[in-house]
Amino acid sequence: MQSFFIQEIPLILASASPRRRELLQNAAIRFTAVPALKDEPAYEKGEAPENYVMKTAEAKVREVASSLHVSSRYAVLGADTAVVLQEAGEYTILGKPGTSENAFRMLQTLSGRVHEVYTGCCILLNIPEYPQKQIRFFEQTSVSFGLWPEEILRQYSECGESFDKAGGYAIQGRGGFLVDGIHGLWSTVVGLPVPTVIRYLLDIGVLSVSSAGVRHAKTELENVS
Repeated sequence: MQSFFIQEIPLILASASPRRRELLQNAAIRFTAVPALKDEPAYEKGEAPENYVMKTAEAKVREVASSLHVSSRYAVLGADTAVVLQEAGEYTILGKPGTSENAFRMLQTLSGRVHEVYTGCCILLNIPEYPQKQIRFFEQTSVSFGLWPEEILRQYSECGESFDKAGGYAIQGRGGFLVDGIHGLWSTVVGLPVPTVIRYLLDIGVLSVSSAGVRHAKTELENVS
């Protein structure tokens, strides 16, 4: 596949998610997938969802980076996605249901309502001659979930697609019909806000592009001790 980008620094994706791998592959971004294996940090009551997903993304990046040679040049990208309902100022985080019954209950909760999907990202840049640097960022997309009969939700929850999806549905899969509309990036809902990620990878020099006229905001990196 022809790429619009030149790979300047090897990219490592700290994820086992086939959806995140596919999103990067579709953008013709070269990378190596190295899954993070430790348990994700717990959500703390009252914590802002964007802080939670960025914190979790950073934890994945840190775990994978700790297994790499510090003398190598690399960038590690991690991401975490959460489906969030807000009522009376309280956040409810809907994770991966794991079972069809849990998925059915989640879908009932979402049915006929608008919810938010947050995907937090962290990129750690390792260049031996300089201190490690990292950036954290997130994207938020509003999703209007259709009002569906319980029998439809029950059948979908039992098809097997729900188990490892935050919120119990896959917008990019068979569950796409459940969604009436979105406001924001579609890829945020899938699990990786690709346009934003690519802009940051360009900004920090992981990618470059030879075409003239490509404009993107400069990103300030923070040194990591």
